[in-house]
Amino acid sequence: MVCSKLLHHEALGRFDEPKSWEIREINEIMNQSVTGWIPYPNPRSYKKYGKQRGWMRGNKTVETGTSPLDGFRELTEEECNQMELPF
Repeated sequence: MVCSKLLHHEALGRFDEPKSWEIREINEIMNQSVTGWIPYPNPRSYKKYGKQRGWMRGNKTVETGTSPLDGFRELTEEECNQMELPF
């Protein structure tokens, strides 16, 4: 189970309070681009981050060439530039 702030802090290594547009970008990426994660219908309470939108791992896993199968992979600098990620 993950939430927007957890991804901002732990996956992106940003420990400042995320701006609302950053949270919207993370939500859009999780909902539109990342496979294998299902959004919760309502915000959930996370001990460290409070009430947030979140996702749970779906039944299917995605082969990424890394272990464990998690549906994520590290982007190259070129891929980040092509996607124009704001982070």
